[in-house]
Amino acid sequence: MSNQAVLDARDVRPGDLLLHSGNSQISSLVAWFGDAIYSHIAIMADAGDLIEAAPGGARRVPLVRRLAQVEGYHFIDLYRPTAAGGRVADEQQIAAAVRRAQEYLGSPYPLDLLVQLGVISALRGRLPESNLARWVIRIAIDAAMSRDASRVMCSEIVYRALAEARTSPPGSMAPAIVVSAPLLLPFPVIDIAKLIKELESMLKPGATLVPPLDAAESLDDRHSDAALAKDYAALREQMGVTAAPASDVIVVPNPNPKTVSPADLERSPSVRLVGRLRLG
Repeated sequence: MSNQAVLDARDVRPGDLLLHSGNSQISSLVAWFGDAIYSHIAIMADAGDLIEAAPGGARRVPLVRRLAQVEGYHFIDLYRPTAAGGRVADEQQIAAAVRRAQEYLGSPYPLDLLVQLGVISALRGRLPESNLARWVIRIAIDAAMSRDASRVMCSEIVYRALAEARTSPPGSMAPAIVVSAPLLLPFPVIDIAKLIKELESMLKPGATLVPPLDAAESLDDRHSDAALAKDYAALREQMGVTAAPASDVIVVPNPNPKTVSPADLERSPSVRLVGRLRLG
């Protein structure tokens, strides 16, 4: 998207969607397993604040503070939602979506990137060839199974804010969710030392991890296709969801909000890319 507009904070409106590309190693894996370039999403509220899932629950963050966090993100793209039929949403519809987002403030959406990685890999059902990826996914699945993974996707709040907005007619801001075959993006280049540091910070204090040395190093049976697929299914059952189809392009009627990912909202025909926000 080299020709997209470069935007400043003054260009952002309430109701806009901010899709983030995080620069951590875990963020890169979340994006790859989610079949996207983005690892996080937030929705703009009023008074220059965004609303997002966070470790302590859904919160407000000043947009200018986020844009100053240049060390945390490769880029942040702005998408603008439309109303039913692709029409420009009016002030009442946008205000209703913002009010609904605000009602989720403080709710327990613990954005633990490790658990989110486990959840999104289970929802997508991807079985990577990389030994490193299988090793990380084993850790992520174990974390998701042992913690409360019922509310972990940052995109769930955003989708619910739009879909549950009290508009007239009802549901006029609900984004259409289109599921298509995976994009088959190349596996990201991972800095092993940084990855280990990130993983150990998300696990119990004192955790020591030893990744596979190379692609030829054999992994135990828990990393096999059958074992990972079985645990993917168990995690989906724990969440009360089913795997999304990934073959022909289809529009999903009334999708389960827990299964909506940043990529789903990026590719929704109900949103329009406006441009890339200037960081710094």
